[in-house]
Amino acid sequence: MDLAKEAGYDPGRDQFVSSHAFRHWHAQRLIDLGASIDEVQSVLGHARAQTTKDVYAPEPNVAQILEWEEKIQRANK
Repeated sequence: MDLAKEAGYDPGRDQFVSSHAFRHWHAQRLIDLGASIDEVQSVLGHARAQTTKDVYAPEPNVAQILEWEEKIQRANK
């Protein structure tokens, strides 16, 4: 439980702490930090990238897209 708290996982918000829950948390953090679906698939060991996408990234990473858009705008100035 202490390790989960150190990692930023908050069991006080009704988050279940288990090795499988940590797997989901870890995958989501990788995606949030900009890892590609293929990279996350490799870490998780899924046979198909579509499995990883369906479970961990069914919606676009809006924060990452906005960051890329900002870089594009700065590069075009």
